Amino acid sequence: MISPLFSTAGSKHSEVRARNPSEVRDLKKKLCQRRSRQTERQIVAAASDLFATKGYSSVTMQDIADAARIGKATLYYHTPSKEDLGLLVVDAHLDRFIEQAGELASADLPAADRLRSLVSALMGWLAAGRELVEFIMPERGKPPPKTMRRLKRFRSEYLDVLEGIVREGVAAGEFRRDVDPDVAVRAVLGMILHFHILTIRFQEPYRIDDVRDQIADLALGGLLVRSEPR
Repeated sequence: MISPLFSTAGSKHSEVRARNPSEVRDLKKKLCQRRSRQTERQIVAAASDLFATKGYSSVTMQDIADAARIGKATLYYHTPSKEDLGLLVVDAHLDRFIEQAGELASADLPAADRLRSLVSALMGWLAAGRELVEFIMPERGKPPPKTMRRLKRFRSEYLDVLEGIVREGVAAGEFRRDVDPDVAVRAVLGMILHFHILTIRFQEPYRIDDVRDQIADLALGGLLVRSEPR
């Protein structure tokens, strides 16, 4: 049975389609691309949920295909390996966080408050995505080259956001002028990442809500201008 969408009988519109086969081919191509993007979103969502509940190393490609309600052949058509699928999940998480970081950085607030928000947001994001830590930063060896490229891009973008806030804080007199913003933001990021990695590696019982303010206070403590004691 021919789909009514591509039928060549019954209306002027259909007759026009019959005289323009290239238009029909373009429409079919667009529909296929739309379905492909939708399927990819299903796959990424299913993989993200499974990584969160079972851990990256415990999830199989068959698990992901079943959760996405697609065949295994369809899954491999969209992503050739679990590593590549992990990268799609990481990309989706990183892109959302960088977008959130940009919004926090542009808020109409003092630099110290914006920096605190960014530190808190990164800690929350890392805690929520801790299932990806073993994929992004394996316990043995280095991350795969593709993963490293993603991490470098994320690190660069996040550091740029932080550094912009620190420079604004220095100019406004909130932060010390004798502190190099480039060094400061790397120290802040290093402290946060190191805390999370060690907490996960050694399964320490810290809850993010219990330590978020302490970490933010430590991050800001070396930057804020202190008033002279009277």
